[in-house]
Amino acid sequence: MPPQQSPTYWDYLRIVPLLDLQGGLGGDDAQLSEDELHFIIVHQVFELWFKLVLRELRLARDQFAADWVPERSLPHVVRHLRRVNEIFKLSAEVFGVLETLTPQDFLAFRAKLGESSGFQSFQMRQIELLLGLQAEERQRHTAVGDPIARIEQAARTSPVGDRVLQIVRQTQAEKSLRDALHSWLYRTPIQGSSPADSGDRDAVAEFLRDYRDGLERYDPRLTPDFDRFVAAEGVAAEEQPRTVRVRAAVLFIESYRELPLLA
Repeated sequence: MPPQQSPTYWDYLRIVPLLDLQGGLGGDDAQLSEDELHFIIVHQVFELWFKLVLRELRLARDQFAADWVPERSLPHVVRHLRRVNEIFKLSAEVFGVLETLTPQDFLAFRAKLGESSGFQSFQMRQIELLLGLQAEERQRHTAVGDPIARIEQAARTSPVGDRVLQIVRQTQAEKSLRDALHSWLYRTPIQGSSPADSGDRDAVAEFLRDYRDGLERYDPRLTPDFDRFVAAEGVAAEEQPRTVRVRAAVLFIESYRELPLLA
């Protein structure tokens, strides 16, 4: 039996199949101009980064959604969220590469795209949903309306539209990172007190008073914003007690972040 050969770099990374994916609608990149090839590659790179961002956000979400989050897992989560930050920084810099395409160059092949645009990036919408963006918080674009609705409309005529809708709807049904993080913060002990303790509300209120006193000594101009923050202004009345405790937990962690447990 011949010895098993080590996989090559191009086999491991599937380079040959990957390089066959820049052909556009015609499937042959040899028929594309350099400008159109550039446009396709830049946007495919965005989507590949988005794929990794989604994986990282779900990792963090799943950790915080657990009933008990071991302290040793927090540095792991922070490291992966830092990776998300770096991906977005890099993605923003990619616009510099994209801007080497002049408007005239783009118009030479823009008609091929029809009504499509990056606004239909369903992975970007997944990122928004996983981060916890609510429908009422979404910035409405007067020209295109609700982006999710536009994706649903475009999916009707797409060969892979059913798969795209399945992906988006699955993400809509998932717990968001924001909800998972808020649940973890809500359970965070504050000055040794937990939500199930009988005197928890008083302990939280005492911590907030002490924090405010320190803030006022440091700079009284900051206290009005602090008061609005901890009062959870704008939050539905039934949600205010939970929101106040979540925000108090943020302040508590920030206050003692030099400790190994909270670093």
